[in-house]
Amino acid sequence: VKEIKEPLKVNVDDKLAQDFGSKNMQEFKEKVRGDLAHQNDHFAVTILKRDITDSLVKKYNLPLPQGMLNDTLEGLKREALSKSSNVDDKGKKKEKDKNSDDQLQKKAQRMVLLNIIFSRFAKKHNISVSEEELTSAIESQAKSQYPGQEKMFIEQYQQNPEALSALRGKILEVKVLNEIVSKVKIDEKKVSVTELGKVMKTLDTGNINHHDAH
Repeated sequence: VKEIKEPLKVNVDDKLAQDFGSKNMQEFKEKVRGDLAHQNDHFAVTILKRDITDSLVKKYNLPLPQGMLNDTLEGLKREALSKSSNVDDKGKKKEKDKNSDDQLQKKAQRMVLLNIIFSRFAKKHNISVSEEELTSAIESQAKSQYPGQEKMFIEQYQQNPEALSALRGKILEVKVLNEIVSKVKIDEKKVSVTELGKVMKTLDTGNINHHDAH
C-alpha cells in the first residue's frame, strides 16, 4: 500500500501569530494591515512623483546646455553598452541601435531638463545636500552593495568627483520632490491593491531616480 500524503493543516490562531513575532492573532492582523497601508502609501507617493516630473517636463521648455547634454548622453550610452549582450543579425542590430539611440537621446534631454528645474527650485527654496547626508548615502550604499569591502568602496567613491556629483544630485532630487509633494494638494482617492499593482507595472521609476549631472 502506497503512503497517502495529506496536505499539512495550518491552524490560524495565536500560536501562528506568535511564530511571526506577534502576541496574538489580533496584533498580527493589525500589523499586516499596517504593512499593507504603508506599501500603498509608498506606491501612491511614487506615482505622484512620476506625475509631477511628467508635468514639469511638459510645462517647461528650457534651453539645454550642450555640454551637460553630451555628458549625460555618453553616460547613458556607457550604461546601456555594459548591459547589452545582443547577438542579433546586423540588420536587426542596426535597427535596434537606432531605436536605442533615439530613446537615449530623449532620456538624456529629460534628465538634463529636470536637473535644471530641480536645481532652480532647490536654490529658490534653500534646499541643499549636506556633507553628512552625502557621507551617509555613500556608507549606506557600501553596506548594501559591498559588504566586507565598505572601507575600500567609500575611499574610491570619495576620490571620484563625477560619482560624488551624481550622488549629490540624486539626493537633492529626492529632497526637492519631497518638498514639492508636501506642497501639492492631493485629492484623497481609495485605490485597491490590484489597481495600484497595475499602475506600478507601467511606472518607469527611472524617470524619477536618475540625474547624473548637477
